[in-house]
Amino acid sequence: MAEQELTAALDGLFAPFRRADAPGCTVAVARGGRTVYRGAFGMASVEQGVALQAGTPMPVGSISKQFVCAALLLLAHEGALSLEAPIGSLVEGLQGEQASPTLRQLMTHTGGVRCYLDQWVFNGYVTLPAGMAERIQRRQHALNFAPGTGSSYSNGGYLLLSLAIERASGMPLGEFLARRFFEPLSMTGTCLPPHRWPLRTGEAATYLPSPPGWRHGIAISDDLYGDGGLVSTADDLLRWATWLRTSTGPVALSAMALPTRLANGFASDYGLGLITERWRGLRVVQHAGGMPGASSSLFMLPEEDLDVVVAFNRAGPAIGMGLKVIETVLGARLAAAVDGPRTQHHPTLLGRYVAEESGLLFGFADMDGALGLSLFGGAPFAPDAAAPDDGMLPFVADVGTGGMRFRWPEPSRPGGALIEYRDAGTWRPARRLDMDKPDPGSLSPDACHWFHSGDAAARVRLELDGGQPALRFQGEYGGALYPAELLEPELLRFWPTAFPGGMLARLGRRAGVLQAIVVSTSRTRRTVFERGEG
Repeated sequence: MAEQELTAALDGLFAPFRRADAPGCTVAVARGGRTVYRGAFGMASVEQGVALQAGTPMPVGSISKQFVCAALLLLAHEGALSLEAPIGSLVEGLQGEQASPTLRQLMTHTGGVRCYLDQWVFNGYVTLPAGMAERIQRRQHALNFAPGTGSSYSNGGYLLLSLAIERASGMPLGEFLARRFFEPLSMTGTCLPPHRWPLRTGEAATYLPSPPGWRHGIAISDDLYGDGGLVSTADDLLRWATWLRTSTGPVALSAMALPTRLANGFASDYGLGLITERWRGLRVVQHAGGMPGASSSLFMLPEEDLDVVVAFNRAGPAIGMGLKVIETVLGARLAAAVDGPRTQHHPTLLGRYVAEESGLLFGFADMDGALGLSLFGGAPFAPDAAAPDDGMLPFVADVGTGGMRFRWPEPSRPGGALIEYRDAGTWRPARRLDMDKPDPGSLSPDACHWFHSGDAAARVRLELDGGQPALRFQGEYGGALYPAELLEPELLRFWPTAFPGGMLARLGRRAGVLQAIVVSTSRTRRTVFERGEG
């Protein structure tokens, strides 16, 4: 496709975001290291009337992680650290099991480390003040699983890696990245600032929808780390992608875009800060970034010499639009798209399931004829079609570190009470929840007692709010009352009204008396709150 033709096609693709009353996105595309398209749509500041430019810096979230891995590869090459060393050897003061995963295991999300972000809920989703994110992560004792035996996305692991880089290099992470990567590569619009505030001149504001308009995005933490603190431009990320693909040194795409082999032999798609997968017949190396008020995606197709960046300063479809850009550029080079699963072919799947071992809650629902999968009660999304190998159902769900697959266990029949899902190569059982929910009034004797957790530095109690169950959390600097639903006599789902999805709380009784509330989230399993006085 000629460049003029490509420009017209991509301008049309992003035309719905060309608005003077809403945030939008920046887009950049390169072939063979040469930029063939730059675009900006919508506003950098809605309230000030400042439009986005193609070079406007904006937060790019978890795209940051590949820069952390690049820094660690460089330091390992220079002999300043070993990727096979336990994190506790570089970050002092870690307690219990959390000190044992290696740097490489944290880089690949196979260390089992809990995530400080999930503990944000215990403080009512108030912005973590300076020092709090690190304090939350440091005080974790338990792991989600033994290092190397599973895979679970963890920003907390990358916070610890950020501290390890600072210890090994003797300088702040942002300064190290600037000296070794951003400045040599002329990435003039890129930085990793130590704090979210104060605002930086020229950076796009972030937004969340607030019908009929918009409100500013929520800062998770005042401190920024390599898990998601990077600010960059679409142009700079193209420079990075070109350099990474062509580098022959210790930091190169060939070193980072590799599958991770677990102890059970399963190969995770997540390598060193990058995910490698097949899409429409081609190898795609990518990573996305998301935060309350911004979303981004970086795609590299090495065999096509194609790099694509899409960055929104709002909750936006960065991944979907990035794939549409690839589709527009490559056209017939792509294999035909395959439709995902349809509800009519899997009617017995519909319902919700809970996995006792992991604390995972998932469900299948109908989405206008398409089969949708939800996690912890969040909005359903469409899985991708996949081959029905070894009795697996013919679809796969992308959960960040590998494909989630399902099958009916033997001798169970389709539509039975049990199903199995594949978690990092290991099949785990889950059971279907009864459609008839228990009476919330049964929780009355348990209300008003506080339960405490040292790892969370928080307390929780059951309440009945207008006859409906609720969980009240009180943390170190904030708290909130969350609505809940009683799924079973000893199992509740609760959720923050401002964010999608939810969490599970299991009630632990002894001799009929409630002794513990065990909370499981998507990235932190089994945080135990034990009964206190009063």
